[in-house]
Amino acid sequence: MGVNFEIESSLIKEVVKAVSNFNEEAIFIFDSDGLFVRLSDLNRFKILELSIKSDDFLTYSCESPVELGVIIERIWDVTKTLKNKDILNFSYEKGSDVIVLRANGLTRQIKLIDSKLLSRVPSLIVSYDYTATIVAKQIKDFLKACGKSLMFNVSIGNGMLNFNCDTEGGLIELNLDGEECSLSPIDYVGENTYTISEVNNALSTAKNYLAVKGGSEGIIQFSWDVSQNSNSKAFVARRG
Repeated sequence: MGVNFEIESSLIKEVVKAVSNFNEEAIFIFDSDGLFVRLSDLNRFKILELSIKSDDFLTYSCESPVELGVIIERIWDVTKTLKNKDILNFSYEKGSDVIVLRANGLTRQIKLIDSKLLSRVPSLIVSYDYTATIVAKQIKDFLKACGKSLMFNVSIGNGMLNFNCDTEGGLIELNLDGEECSLSPIDYVGENTYTISEVNNALSTAKNYLAVKGGSEGIIQFSWDVSQNSNSKAFVARRG
C-alpha cells in the first residue's frame, strides 16, 4: 500500500518549478483522484493550488490518502536530469520515510520530512468582483518589460482591463479591450497594486489562457490548465 505512478518528464518538471517558486518545502497530498498541493510563500503574500488528476499520469495507483512532506530541491535534483519524453517512476510504501524515484536506469531514494511540522495553508474564501480571460504570454511579456520596477497596477474602467507600470524609462502599459478579454461585468471600475516579483513567480509555469479574478478585497487569482484534466491556481495579495 502507498503511492505508485509514472509521469512524463514535462509534467513533473512543471510541478517542481511551480512549487519551488513559492516555497522550499511542501505537503504533497495523494488520493484516488491524484496529487494536490496547496502552499504559500513564507510571508503568505501568494498562494498556489496545484491539482494533477490521476488521468494525467501515465499510470497511477493510490489505495488510501497520504500526505508526504517533501523538500522540493531534492526532487529537482532528479527532474533536472530528465529530457523531453523521459518517464519518471515514483513509489512510496506506507510507513516509509523515503520516496523512490526512477528514471533512465537511475534510482534515487529521497528522505521525507514530517508533514506535521510543516505550515498548512487554509483554503481561501474570497469574494471577487470581476473576471476576465487573458493570454499568458501577454502578461508575462508585460512583467518582463517592467524591468527592475517593483510594483505594477491593475486598473479597470471604461470597459478596459489595464496593466501599467511606471518605470525609470517611462510608463509601460498593457491595455486589453473588455469585450475581447471577456471582462465581466464590463462596467466594473477598480484598481489595485501588486509586486512584480511575486506575480512573476506565481505565473512561472502559466501558459495559454489565464482566467483572472479580482476586486475590492485586493486578491488577484490567476488559473490555467496544466494538462488535459489538471489545473493550477495562483493567488496574490495586493501591495501598497
